[in-house]
Amino acid sequence: MPTARLLLLLPLALAACSTPREQCLSRANGNLRTLEALADETRATLARGYAVEDYQEVREVRRRCEITLADGSEETIPCDRTVVRDRSRPVAVDLSAERQKLAQLERRIAAAREQAAANRQACIAAYPAT
Repeated sequence: MPTARLLLLLPLALAACSTPREQCLSRANGNLRTLEALADETRATLARGYAVEDYQEVREVRRRCEITLADGSEETIPCDRTVVRDRSRPVAVDLSAERQKLAQLERRIAAAREQAAANRQACIAAYPAT
């Protein structure tokens, strides 16, 4: 799910070059966006019937490297390089617990939508359009 995490960080990156009103509106919707992303992930888990766990596989790979010596000559020597690969693997989950989690998230999303709407109105009042 690295992509999902990056999508959650995108609004923060964009907020750095936005107006105070836009920053306020982005913060007003932040909790709602997070809850919706979690609900989407839970729906995907239920649709698949299993969760997906992300992990990194780290290996040392031996290869040949060319180096330049102090006298200007070149030499080939063995060297190690660390290779990191992002991987995913299926993980068994309790589907009834996932359904309960989704129901709870949907209740929280409904409340967060109301709060986000109130927060957006407060932002509009605090930073009127010019």
